[in-house]
Amino acid sequence: MKRTYAVICIALSAFALSACGSGHTTAKKETQKFYAVKITDVRTKDDDWIVKGTTNAPDGAQVVAITDDSDSQMLENSSVKAPTVKHGKFAGTLDGVLPDDNSKVGDKTYVYIAASSPKKVATSDDFSVKKKYIPDIQQKKFEHAMKFSDGQIKYYKSLDDDSDQTSDEESSSESSANAKSSSSSSSFSINDVKSIDGVSTAKKQSDRLFVTINSASFDKDFIPVAISVLKQAKDSDAKYIVLEGKDDYTNHDGDVKSNMSRLVVFENGNLDLKKMKQLKNFYGAAKEYMFNPSDYTREKEQYEGKSNDFDENGIKDHKYDASSADSSILVTYYSKQMGNI
Repeated sequence: MKRTYAVICIALSAFALSACGSGHTTAKKETQKFYAVKITDVRTKDDDWIVKGTTNAPDGAQVVAITDDSDSQMLENSSVKAPTVKHGKFAGTLDGVLPDDNSKVGDKTYVYIAASSPKKVATSDDFSVKKKYIPDIQQKKFEHAMKFSDGQIKYYKSLDDDSDQTSDEESSSESSANAKSSSSSSSFSINDVKSIDGVSTAKKQSDRLFVTINSASFDKDFIPVAISVLKQAKDSDAKYIVLEGKDDYTNHDGDVKSNMSRLVVFENGNLDLKKMKQLKNFYGAAKEYMFNPSDYTREKEQYEGKSNDFDENGIKDHKYDASSADSSILVTYYSKQMGNI
């Protein structure tokens, strides 16, 4: 009898414990955390800073950088992605922070740099920081002062050596202008464009220079190469520069395939290349442009003026005058490549 009573007591106790435990199985909500970073090494290349640092953030935490007036994610690793923490360390290139015409060597610009986990705070393309996290990052404790070096200032000013011509130069005699044009044209070589890292093909036809840029899935890949091309091409007699970006990917068979990721047309001359390193200024300076032209149906709607899509950076999907499509360089080029629209 005592043994039966003991078994019943044990069974009841187990049931009670099980019932109590089942009432407390709610999953614990993860809190997004932000960590300060310490910059331990800074070097410069062109107008960028190459930085290394340490942080108490866990492994895998994203490290991002933004400014007061922009949500653009300015810190990238060698894969053009937001760097991540490994063993308390990180490294990356800080770009997109431009001096102005009055900047001097030693002048400071301020950037917010922070590590964060467990969720990713950058957008899927790593180009911007998600808006809900911006107030968390724009904190005084995450602010870092970056100094402009002599090399950065010189590089910045070199981007538009020809864009600040005086009115006297513009009103020079026709013979002088022709002589200058001839000299500029003779100093230009298509091979100089082909030798630019990232350029796969370059050819000149009539008054147009056509250049293909590989591995240009994102603006971070495309714009720096495009600016190098435009800088080189300013000495040519080409009136228009047509830039085609290729979106390279590997299919399930392991073959590398390419689609057009964007087409951009610039009218050569008087381009402010230093300001064009910023996304909106780049596309704002274009005569015509179009994203994702390999999507035939979507682009047909854009040509017909039926699409008004904007991306998350506020850049319209296309820029051209649909009413004058017959004279559109972009439409002509696209038609030759993909078939008549």
